Amino acid sequence: MKLLITLFLILLPIIAFAEGLTLSQVNVECLKSDNCNERKNRFATLIGDYRSLVHMKDTLRVLASDGGYQSFTYELDENAGKYSLNIHFQLKPIIEEINIGFTDRNLEYDPNQLLSIKEGDFFEIQRLKENMTSLQKRLESMGYPKNTHTYEVKEKGNKVVVSVVVTLGQPRIFKNIRSNSKSKYVQDYLVKKFYNLYNRPFEMTKFKLYLDDAQKELFNYGYFLIAMDFTPEIKENRVTLDIKVTNDQLFAFDFKNLKQEHRNVIHNILLDLFRKYKRPLSDSTIKSALREHYLNKARLNAEVKIENSEFINMYDETVHLYRVYLDEKYKTRVTSVNFSGNNYFSNKRLQGMFDKEAFELASINYYDQEFYEYFVDYLRGQYIQRGFVQVRIPRPVSNFDAEKRTATVDYIIQENQRAYVRKIEFQGIPLEYEDKLLTVMHNKSTRPFNPIKMVDDIKKVASTLQEEGYYYAEVTNANDEDLVRYTKTGADVDIRFKINLGPMVKLNRIIFLGNNKTRKKVLLKKIPLEPGDTITPMRTRDIESALSATGLFNTVNVVPLKHNSKNASTDLLVRVVEREYGLIEVAPGYRTDLGLKLTGTLSYQNIAGENKSITLRTQLNQRLSYQTLDPQRRKDAVPILEHNTSLTYTQGDIFDTLIDFSASGAYQLKRFYSFDAEILRANTIFTRDLTKRMSSSVRYQYEDIQQFNATNEIDNGSFEIGAITPSLTYDLRNSQINPVKGAFFNLSTEWANPYFLSQKEPDLTINYYKLISRNRFYIPFKNGTVAISMVGGSRKTLPGTRSKLMV
Repeated sequence: MKLLITLFLILLPIIAFAEGLTLSQVNVECLKSDNCNERKNRFATLIGDYRSLVHMKDTLRVLASDGGYQSFTYELDENAGKYSLNIHFQLKPIIEEINIGFTDRNLEYDPNQLLSIKEGDFFEIQRLKENMTSLQKRLESMGYPKNTHTYEVKEKGNKVVVSVVVTLGQPRIFKNIRSNSKSKYVQDYLVKKFYNLYNRPFEMTKFKLYLDDAQKELFNYGYFLIAMDFTPEIKENRVTLDIKVTNDQLFAFDFKNLKQEHRNVIHNILLDLFRKYKRPLSDSTIKSALREHYLNKARLNAEVKIENSEFINMYDETVHLYRVYLDEKYKTRVTSVNFSGNNYFSNKRLQGMFDKEAFELASINYYDQEFYEYFVDYLRGQYIQRGFVQVRIPRPVSNFDAEKRTATVDYIIQENQRAYVRKIEFQGIPLEYEDKLLTVMHNKSTRPFNPIKMVDDIKKVASTLQEEGYYYAEVTNANDEDLVRYTKTGADVDIRFKINLGPMVKLNRIIFLGNNKTRKKVLLKKIPLEPGDTITPMRTRDIESALSATGLFNTVNVVPLKHNSKNASTDLLVRVVEREYGLIEVAPGYRTDLGLKLTGTLSYQNIAGENKSITLRTQLNQRLSYQTLDPQRRKDAVPILEHNTSLTYTQGDIFDTLIDFSASGAYQLKRFYSFDAEILRANTIFTRDLTKRMSSSVRYQYEDIQQFNATNEIDNGSFEIGAITPSLTYDLRNSQINPVKGAFFNLSTEWANPYFLSQKEPDLTINYYKLISRNRFYIPFKNGTVAISMVGGSRKTLPGTRSKLMV
């Protein structure tokens, strides 16, 4: 039986606190543990002001909503007008380890995958019993009907170790297969299909999957109507699979005179007919489907002839053969598309719409019935958007010559009365908001009425009010007939929005849930709100984006807690699900230029819960080809194991500022075109978001480069480059991860000179600057997005520089 969380055992008179309550102290009593300390810190956030006792209870309920309590009680005390909350709870123990052992034989599966309880979960004896019952049933379905088990739970402080001992018993063994199919091929196929399961435990689920797979494969072989089911016959733990086969008739196709269309296309059309009708196909069904297909290819005169016959194949089966004779004929060309009855749109404008929207065939002036019908709906939408809500456009009339080699397409348009917006009213909002709402709406007074944009207008009205602080504002008559009313003539339209504003929502306190490892200050840095600030949907979305961008959480959800009080003070709930912060990754691979490569990564994020991370990454590669080296080095090349090892440390909001910090060091051995080089590199980067769209960064990098094995002796040598690179980024993309529209601009300038530890020697001084502009544009269009990257820059060597070839 599940343990119930008794959160509220003592009810205090609500009337006494109807005017508000200030909680000045929270005392928490629990058994000492990491989870206890984490929850103590969580409940400490209860200190503050409340609208009422109900508000305080609701907040307490939210903080305790993730469960894990064996018992939970609290008392509220008052002393000289000051209130203190005393909380007493006992947490359920944590499952530290789950051990599953077998006494007689082992499974092919990891037994822990058969349980829903996991290490790290809160322990519940009832849940363990349910898992044991589920395990027994699962093992029975896997072919062990007499399996038994025992379990033991050992307590170690606030943790438990669960040990399970399973005796599988004698399994049911799959021994034989039998089917009633009249086809020898099907019988042999089924025997081979299940061959690798012989003399193994009979697992019902696996056999069902095998049978489903067999039915699909036999369909592809020509048994288009076949259906199969099985019944296991069990005798003394020996299983015979009795497979019932129906409709094992074999079909085949022979296509003649195919010249334009690919055989697979026609073949798949007929296969789809078998799937749809689940019976032998009539000649008329085949002809109708193929003629429709060729009609959509502008071959209106295509002819189809069917011959049916039967033959005996090598397995002595009767095969029903559909021999399909095709005369694909020619495509019908459209000589003109005509429009009549139109006054608002000119013929030229309509023709332009037609050409812009045309599908492939119509765009090259071939007959396309599918597009012509689509264009009726498109054209109707264009008229309706402009107020012609009663427009009538029937299907176009097609006129053909005697042989259907050419055609004309005629659209007849009845525009009818145009509707205008006579007035727009708002009910339930202060007058000062009306002008702003009218500004954002598409429909406006005295303008043609656009019913298609009404959905957007409803959203804009609600969202505009929500961004004013009425977080729960809604249009209550959005789906009612009284939202839009037409006059009797249909010439005028009145729009009336009935709005429920709800309370103005302002921040009282922030409640965090799920940050078991992440410190609260890390989250607070990403939340630019103070008590009393207005909460809007855009602000909550920005907070979600900022927290997600840290990379610490799988999911982030930020919502105010809804209440019915007139008091605008509202708690903001920030619920996060933390990631697994440790990562070990090994990635072997091959590249044509680098050859065989092996990459290893060891990293840990969120060190001490402070958004700090450290990553060690190394890559080894051995070239199998030297084509990327110059001819002389190719000739004299000796194998060298190249490598690149880096250690990176990052920290968000360093020193409690809004500046992110990163430092890394790397050592690399790399082969270049005309020399080999060892590179020692160290850099630090400081990044600061200036606005929602703009950020800046400063990078300092030092490189020590040793060049050797050069084709020309002059290229051998050592170089030291110290450079500082400030940059500015302006990001207008709709998404940083998967942008489909917008633009990205980055401008950086790199300064390298002896002041920044660049080399300064009699024969070599490094002193230069580089200016680089990196720009990306994302332009959406009908079927996707065009991404354009533009990079430009300049470099200038400053006076006093003496240099030679460098990496």
